[in-house]
Amino acid sequence: MKRNHITYRQLEDLLVQLGFVETSRDDKVAVFQHFAADSLIFLPGKGGDREARTADVMSVETHLVGWGYLEEADFEAFLEHGALPAAKR
Repeated sequence: MKRNHITYRQLEDLLVQLGFVETSRDDKVAVFQHFAADSLIFLPGKGGDREARTADVMSVETHLVGWGYLEEADFEAFLEHGALPAAKR
């Protein structure tokens, strides 16, 4: 897997593109919910433009691929380019 420096903001943008909504945020945690699938993803509240920790990227990947929001190849493309392929947006 080629991994460029993915930021928390890029992860958050990806979640929003896939239908997740930020439901709460404080200094410690940001909560994203996909209402149709009743799914939750938690990220650091002060992530912003900081590089995302590998564990957080892997957690998002496991959730998105495992629950069928994205194919593995599409997540790999996101890691390489920092955005989804145009056809997936």
